[in-house]
Amino acid sequence: MFYYTTYAIIGALLLQSQGEKIDPEIISQVVSIITVAVASAVGFLLKGVAAAAVEFLKTRMGETKFNMMRDTIDILVRGIEQSPFAAEFDGARKKEMVLAQISQWLAENRIPMDRQLVDQCIEAAVQAMKSGRTPLPIVGE
Repeated sequence: MFYYTTYAIIGALLLQSQGEKIDPEIISQVVSIITVAVASAVGFLLKGVAAAAVEFLKTRMGETKFNMMRDTIDILVRGIEQSPFAAEFDGARKKEMVLAQISQWLAENRIPMDRQLVDQCIEAAVQAMKSGRTPLPIVGE
């Protein structure tokens, strides 16, 4: 992706330096390529930060407790999704239900709750359920 961006920018600059007008379509494509490149770089950076946060919390929480929490979230997500009374709820409402139940479970098991980590685990459980994957991958693993 970086190479295409570089070639597009160099090509546009060469055309401009030779006194030729640059086609607006080319400018639009160059801007699109640069936008995708920047978004990709930001995505990789955020994934790295999230992976470091998960590793830190696993260390702080303990791997056994982390795995118990992740497995419990998986069970809650699948249970709520399959429950007939929650069939008409949207994703946000179902997530609230999982958050309420996992908060209670964490308190009962004296495990400190980290909202960001719980959100990541819920999203991973939903994605795994939708794609049929098992076990659930978490960012940073």
